[in-house]
Amino acid sequence: MGRKPVSNRHNAFQQFVKSQRMIETADLYAAGKTQAQIAEIQKRSQTAVFDDLRQMKNDWREKAGGTIAAWRDQEIAYTTQKRLDAEVQYKRTNNFHFGELMVKWSHRLDLLLGIEAPKKIESTD
Repeated sequence: MGRKPVSNRHNAFQQFVKSQRMIETADLYAAGKTQAQIAEIQKRSQTAVFDDLRQMKNDWREKAGGTIAAWRDQEIAYTTQKRLDAEVQYKRTNNFHFGELMVKWSHRLDLLLGIEAPKKIESTD
C-alpha cells in the first residue's frame, strides 16, 4: 500500500518548524557564527545549514529584485511625466526655465534607463 496522505495540519506544523529554524539560522549567521557552529548548535549537518542559507539568499534576491524593478518602473513613469509636463510648459510659454527642466528630467530618465550620452573628446591640436 502507498503512503498515507499527510494532513494539512501536519503540513502547516512542518512549515512552522521550518520557518522557526530558518529564523534561528539567519540570526546565528548574522551574529557571526559559521555554518559549522550553526550546525553544531542546531544538531544538523553543515550541508543542511548551507542549503538553508542558500535558500534564504535566493529568496531575498528574488524579492529584492522585484522590489527594485517596481521602484525603477515607478520612477521612470514619474520622470517621463515630469519631462512631458516641462515640455508642454516650454511650448506654451517659450520660457527658457522649462527648457532647462526638460533637459534635467531627460538626464534623469537616461540614468534610470542606463543610457549614457557619448562623452565629448577634446581635440589635442
